[in-house]
Amino acid sequence: MGAVPSSQGKGGEGGPRRALCCDALPEEKVALLDPPADSQPVLVDGNHNGDGHDGIAMTSGGASSSTHSVIQFSTSHYYCTETEGFVVLDIVRLGASEHESVCDYYTLDGSAKAGRKFIAQEGTVVFKPGDTVQAVKIEVIQDDNWDATLEFAAVVHNVRGAFRGKYLHTCQVKIIDDDAFPTNKHRDSVKDPELIQGIFGPSLMVEYLKMSMDNELIFYGVVYTICMDVIKALYFFLTLYLQLYLVDVVLAPPGGEEVGMEERRLSTERRYLLRTLHASGGLIARALGEELGEEESEGGEEGMLLFGSKHYTAMAVGVFYIMPFCLNHMIDYSKARLGVASAARKTLQANLLRKFLNYRAEVRDCISAGDLTMAMTRDVMEVVDVGFMKLLKVVSIISKLCFSLVFVLAENKMAAIPLGVFPIIMGAFLLLRERKMVEAAEIMAAKQNNLVHKVHDTVNNFKLVSDFLLKPYMVETYEECIDQYNSKAESANQVMTNNAYLAPWLTTVLIGGFIILCTGEVTTINPEGTMSLGAFLATVNVFKEIGTELREIYMESMEVQKTFG
Repeated sequence: MGAVPSSQGKGGEGGPRRALCCDALPEEKVALLDPPADSQPVLVDGNHNGDGHDGIAMTSGGASSSTHSVIQFSTSHYYCTETEGFVVLDIVRLGASEHESVCDYYTLDGSAKAGRKFIAQEGTVVFKPGDTVQAVKIEVIQDDNWDATLEFAAVVHNVRGAFRGKYLHTCQVKIIDDDAFPTNKHRDSVKDPELIQGIFGPSLMVEYLKMSMDNELIFYGVVYTICMDVIKALYFFLTLYLQLYLVDVVLAPPGGEEVGMEERRLSTERRYLLRTLHASGGLIARALGEELGEEESEGGEEGMLLFGSKHYTAMAVGVFYIMPFCLNHMIDYSKARLGVASAARKTLQANLLRKFLNYRAEVRDCISAGDLTMAMTRDVMEVVDVGFMKLLKVVSIISKLCFSLVFVLAENKMAAIPLGVFPIIMGAFLLLRERKMVEAAEIMAAKQNNLVHKVHDTVNNFKLVSDFLLKPYMVETYEECIDQYNSKAESANQVMTNNAYLAPWLTTVLIGGFIILCTGEVTTINPEGTMSLGAFLATVNVFKEIGTELREIYMESMEVQKTFG
């Protein structure tokens, strides 16, 4: 059967039209082989290579064109599990095998990285006369880290004495991970839909943290974040003593009855931070001494930072208050560029998609596109931004609370008692309310999924909806889904509101009780009192700050707790 005349083609125009089983036209020929590395093009019969078409023949290693063979992998994909420890790749020679052929190979990183999931390898394979298959063994690294199905490539190149297959010169090796998410601690439970509900939420979050820390970018980012947050907490500690010094020393009336000059000096010198302030003020005074003159410091008041002047000392306190804040800004800016959250999200989102793509067809058909979309957007964001990153925020707040506790212990030891009791009360309250809050969040998330499913089904089946006049019905059912979601969202918000008021109540009671019980100990009211006005005001400020931080810890803990579902 040959080419059909053009008159029988479409519209009777154009060149010859292909018919079933006819020979390929010259322009349709596609080279399926790569020439061997040592091949040289040779013109055959002037302009013809024996098949009636213009072309060239290739000679290689002294072999004639009739004895050429092809070297390539036996298949495009190989599979193995981590537990196997290795994968065997078959490099085959097709065609004539009377002569010797040689090729090189090497591995190429993909989602699986050399040194972490497999051992990089390269080498040379020799096909002796009569050989048609050579096996290459590549070692796979067994670990306990959860990953999706990862892959790397192997490439055949530099073929001598044969052609290299044009398409099968490269193969993909898929490593099937056998570890559970996030670690193998709850391996049996996470594979059972019923048992997974019984896993203790904080334990599951701890295992996720362990998994995330295996990522070097995340690990070093977390360490850097914690160190920088401690430095920021030092700034808060500095501001507490600056306020105390400002009230008790700088703004105190001269010769006041509540505290003498000598008592103020001793009170100041017993505080290590204020000694540092005096030393810094001395440096500033010496630096400015030439301009202001020594006479300005003569007759000044004792205990001042600059020239014995309250005015200049107050200015110095303001400078000490402002300058470290620039460092705070720089720290937060550098933390924003670390990419810890983005790396954690990428790990989950990429592996979820990779898992989905490697499922069997019948399994993929059972997965809703809406569920997959919500898992990769909302749920991943909850785990990383609401869970993992909030825990880092909690660590930052705890460091600030530690410095607050140091201040309170130095100024009023009795005030430290409620600071130790309140976290215990909040922790117990969270544990008691955990199940109720998690259930409310899960129900709200399920109703949100229903909204996405309804939109997805409507878009995908619009033709049927339109043909069967179901547009009003689809709108009505969607409105029902909206009402159900709104109802569950309101219930969840009510639970969150009641939970959120615990910390403000505790803070309000703490400050009110401190004012009631300790006002009589202030020296401005009771000359025999043990607390200066500055210490009293600073302690109230500390309680407000601690209340704010405890409330933030509490709120962050509630957000983290929601992710346990």
